[in-house]
Amino acid sequence: MKIDPKKMVDDVELSDNQTYLRNKRLPRADAEFEWTPQRIAELKKSKNDLGYFAQNYFFIVDVDEGKRKIDLYRSQRRVLKSLTSNRFVIVNASRQVGKALALDTPVPTPAGWTTMGQLKDNDVVFGSNGEPTRVVRAHDILYNRTCYEIEFSSGEKIIADEDHRWWAQSHYDRCHKRVGRIYTTKEFLNKLTVNQKYPQLNYSVPSAPAFEYPERDLLVDPYLLGYWLGDGFSRAPALSVSRFDVEEARRCLDIDPDIIREEITQPDGHYILWINQDKYKDGKRLITLLRELNVYRNKHIPEVYLRSSKAQRLELLKGLMDTDGSTVGKKCVFYNTNEQLADEALELVRSLGLHATKNVFLKNMNPKQTKIGKPMFRITFSSPFPVFKFKRKIDKQNCNVSIKQVNHYIKNITKIQSVPVRCITVDAEDELFTIGKTNIVSANTTLMTIYALWYTCFQSNKRVVIVANKEKTAIMILRRIKMAFEELPNWLKPGLATWGGTEVIFGNGSSIAISTTTGSAVRGDSVNCITGDNIVTVRNKKTGKIEDIEMSELFNRVKINNRLDIKLDEK
Repeated sequence: MKIDPKKMVDDVELSDNQTYLRNKRLPRADAEFEWTPQRIAELKKSKNDLGYFAQNYFFIVDVDEGKRKIDLYRSQRRVLKSLTSNRFVIVNASRQVGKALALDTPVPTPAGWTTMGQLKDNDVVFGSNGEPTRVVRAHDILYNRTCYEIEFSSGEKIIADEDHRWWAQSHYDRCHKRVGRIYTTKEFLNKLTVNQKYPQLNYSVPSAPAFEYPERDLLVDPYLLGYWLGDGFSRAPALSVSRFDVEEARRCLDIDPDIIREEITQPDGHYILWINQDKYKDGKRLITLLRELNVYRNKHIPEVYLRSSKAQRLELLKGLMDTDGSTVGKKCVFYNTNEQLADEALELVRSLGLHATKNVFLKNMNPKQTKIGKPMFRITFSSPFPVFKFKRKIDKQNCNVSIKQVNHYIKNITKIQSVPVRCITVDAEDELFTIGKTNIVSANTTLMTIYALWYTCFQSNKRVVIVANKEKTAIMILRRIKMAFEELPNWLKPGLATWGGTEVIFGNGSSIAISTTTGSAVRGDSVNCITGDNIVTVRNKKTGKIEDIEMSELFNRVKINNRLDIKLDEK
């Protein structure tokens, strides 16, 4: 049961001599302040009920709203209850257990597209904020998992195992403006739709914002290339322009007027703008640069343009939209008969954090509709910022949309034959990363940070050690615990004796430290609780061999009532 906001217990304002390093959120071990009946009651509830403490006082980093209180789901509450009810409990919840995707799942990276099966340690993917994040661990392939195919409203299908974590909102969350929480694939099956009379899709997964690629040194100005791809001659440095848009096109292209030659050669009165500059860039003609980009007689968006900065990609999109784009109602639409160009335009739009769809129809070539022409591909999307440069088109665009409304609704889930799957651990505070052609946010999670903080705050002279195969991973976990500690009310904190980067010691004598999985890890240390990353390096005492094993396998080989038959060792 959560605290009623109207009955929240006031926090304590600390004076400078009561603070640790003058941080108002860190009381010293010897800090004293007045205790009220309300504070005493909350202290007792939090000490006696780990679930109550977690629901009301533990903060996490949320995808949209930053720091917020955690919203536990039932399986998490069961784990926390078991931890407090039993003295000897091993929680097999390492990041490799479940949370896995099919090996052919597409994953966007700053270097281009890859798949889950191709990712390696230290590769870089995109986090939920659109910024690059490092793969801390690309885990081993798992077999014989229960797998499902998840179909999204965008048309994309992703294969995941039943325990894979998704950051999602339910219909109830959206109606009550709640940010959502972590669900497993299996949990989605319980209620795919709501409202029996007028069924609506229940769960939605957010899309990542615009990807942050570095600025590139591009051979051709991105707006000019976009304009040429839309209404340019594939064999010449020439652009077709409506007679109504000649001056507007000159202004938007931002090219010296003296090097643009105009002529009317088309029956419908369209102008042709010839870019006659002999040295467009770096002493080369425009036609030469188009050849170097391999777009001469081969219209497509080069890879380097799709991986350029947000500003450069937006300029490219504006060039495409000023030629082959328009508005239909509140939507922006891009048309083209070149399917490859349409697919690349779709990727371009999505890389800017926008939700876009593609469909195809047959274009009738004359008013009598007796002759059917080439298939026409249509990309439809909404944007909160202008995607045109032509004033007449900007005036028609509806920018009154919110980027936060971009959601992928889960349309259907089908159980399929098991396929090989794997998961990754990323170096991001929210542990989220982006997958799929439609930039779906996926997750891997941790639970033991809650227990570690509660255990040391409310128990005296206890020691918790965070063990990971890399020091940076352990520091990242400790940083989450420290952030959650700072968010606690000052009257709920035990006070600080040490606030270091690798160890925290509280005023009650309890402490949290980190260690790597080496031969000297926590050797000779009296430890009450060990929370570990999913892979540890150990030496088998029977064979003498050094090996990497999962935490789950480590637990299976530990003799709790006698002695360990393995020890941590350095690889």
